[in-house]
Amino acid sequence: MVTPMDPLQRLASTWDEVVRNWLDGTDPWSDELRPWVDSYKGTGPSKRQDDAIPNHSVDPLTNRQSGITRFESGASFMGNQPWSPGHPMADLQSRQGRFAKEIVASGGSFTHWSSTPQDWKLLTEGPDNPFVSSRIRFVKDWLAPDPVSPADLVWFDLYPWHSYSWGSISTKNKGQ
Repeated sequence: MVTPMDPLQRLASTWDEVVRNWLDGTDPWSDELRPWVDSYKGTGPSKRQDDAIPNHSVDPLTNRQSGITRFESGASFMGNQPWSPGHPMADLQSRQGRFAKEIVASGGSFTHWSSTPQDWKLLTEGPDNPFVSSRIRFVKDWLAPDPVSPADLVWFDLYPWHSYSWGSISTKNKGQ
């Protein structure tokens, strides 16, 4: 009798295969994932950035997470755009970028690589990533007084690819 795979193990295995195929330059999407991928109809600035790493999450996948949140991948960091407020950002997410090199060095497993939270102050040569710090603060406030670290969180993309328009969406009050 075959023991069914734990859902987190299945997710990790599936995503390791997606990223491995992407790193190899082949179609990363299996027949099982193709309907989901094809459901995204972005064009123009909303078009998928298929040359950037598809990442569903940037967290360890364990059974002990304190919080799970959803997010969208904005514009990718491929060495050609500044990080707010104007700090230069290195190529992190192309097939030749820092993350790809680190994944290959960790044995080709996205899941293994993503089990260590990124040091955004080091990556940006400046401020913390406000996306990360705001989610940690939200979960800390929600679970207070229990301590929360980045390793206690996991967030997932609705769609795991980058899009220029998601990176430019502003949630600021426009004077209303």
